[in-house]
Amino acid sequence: MAAPVYRQMLDVMTRRGGPYAGMDIPEFYALLEALFSPQQAEINNVLTRKPATAADIAGRLQQDETRTAARLNEMADLGLCFTTVTDGCRYYQGVPFMPGIFEYQFLPGRSSEREKKITLSLKGEPDATCNFRRFRRRCLKTGRLG
Repeated sequence: MAAPVYRQMLDVMTRRGGPYAGMDIPEFYALLEALFSPQQAEINNVLTRKPATAADIAGRLQQDETRTAARLNEMADLGLCFTTVTDGCRYYQGVPFMPGIFEYQFLPGRSSEREKKITLSLKGEPDATCNFRRFRRRCLKTGRLG
């Protein structure tokens, strides 16, 4: 059974919109667990589509700003959120699951242990990088993951 932070993420992704926000099925939660650590999931769940500073986000979480900023930068590097700098100030915002977070995982073409874990979580897709377009079309068409 998925941890509550991942179950909450389904509601968050649904509010963010997009053609595929996820489904209340074990495969979706397995993918979320491969994509996000529990701490990253907690941060993701307070991100909105409206840009916010690390201080704003840390305030929502009632956590240390420095630690939150470090996690947000890590999440941006992993394609789990969007970041931009405007007038010298860094902003972060949540993105939809698909299109968005899911595609960002395969754009850089990396093959670290994390990418292998993500690939293995994609039921029926032994090589997610090669089969990504077919997998994405199937998700969008059926509304199901896999």
